[in-house]
Amino acid sequence: MPKQFWIVLAFAGLVGLLLHVEWRLHRRRLTAIPIRIHVNGTRGKSSVTRLIASILSQHGIATLAKTTGTTPRLILPDGSEEPIPRHGPPNISETIWAMKRAAKLGARAVVFECMAVNPDLQWVVENRMMQSTVTVITNARLDHTDVQGTSPREIAARFAVPPGRPVVTADPLVAKVLRPQIEALGGTVHEVSAEDVREEDVLEMPYVEHAENLAVAFRVGALLGISRDTAARGMRLATPDSGAASILDLQHEGREWTLVNLFAANDPESTFRAFDTVEALVGESLRPILLFASRDDRGARSMEFASALARNRARFSDVVIWGEKTQAVTRAARGSGFPGDLLVDAGSIEPEELTRLLVGRMNGNTTVLGVGNIVGPAQRWLDHLAQGARPPETHESEAPVAS
Repeated sequence: MPKQFWIVLAFAGLVGLLLHVEWRLHRRRLTAIPIRIHVNGTRGKSSVTRLIASILSQHGIATLAKTTGTTPRLILPDGSEEPIPRHGPPNISETIWAMKRAAKLGARAVVFECMAVNPDLQWVVENRMMQSTVTVITNARLDHTDVQGTSPREIAARFAVPPGRPVVTADPLVAKVLRPQIEALGGTVHEVSAEDVREEDVLEMPYVEHAENLAVAFRVGALLGISRDTAARGMRLATPDSGAASILDLQHEGREWTLVNLFAANDPESTFRAFDTVEALVGESLRPILLFASRDDRGARSMEFASALARNRARFSDVVIWGEKTQAVTRAARGSGFPGDLLVDAGSIEPEELTRLLVGRMNGNTTVLGVGNIVGPAQRWLDHLAQGARPPETHESEAPVAS
């Protein structure tokens, strides 16, 4: 055999040995961290991860949480946060790194937001890397249809579930579709809803949170033996994700106006559910100007929004489409039946020009609803607004709204 063959063989053997040692160490870390919660689903994962982690911390359990929302973050046992360093695309091996960090910090619980899009990789994270003691599946909605499925039912069926463990969800479809598989594996299904949450639980939150997310977090706390009062205190101390929606009071050339920032909701269903929450908070129909931020790499999602705009047209005074590939979205919205005289294709004008356009179209209504995509043009506009925004006054409607 040539010398190079033996060198390659020796190198492969060394790599295999190192991987085996690392895997044994990872299994030891899993044993040392008895509470391991994996938060999966289409929407609300970051919010629910933060709520559960805050509940555990309030109960006195040293907890490390990991979110993969707008900005991937580690939430350390002392409550501080730090960005997750990445040198390339997200990789599920990050789960092993985060578990190692948790063990070094002496955490007794981890709450990790699922970072895998592909269902096969979700299974690996769920059943190999985390071996979850509690699994959360927030909901099943249309997203990443190229790999997850083309209907909510198909997406629900492909979520990974653990053997012999509880699964908590606020989505009746997820409960219905996965119940036979979960129970066949010896697990239990815990279905919750907004009706499980008291009105005061919602109103006492320092930011506006979906009742379904609170219900999920309450049930996880109950499964771990944490009292409802402790769970409520913990959730009130939770910090919303940086991509969480918000209601901002702004000024432009002396004119005051309000931005309802729902850019991070991503899909139409989540967006309009969040808008329902905002309307319930304000107590009236806003009929704002809707700003859709279009991204050129989100064509399918933009087309879904175009149809949704037509279905919800009575809720807006005007619609402004801005960002990338706006002509395609505008055509699709008109083709879906949205009135052309209420639709403005703003193209890719500069953020300052966009603000001037929006304020100029305000006629008795000074609210703008921002939807579509947080990454890309929307973030650029938000950064521009932040440079000139006045400090908001303190009142309830300005609290952040979790997505």
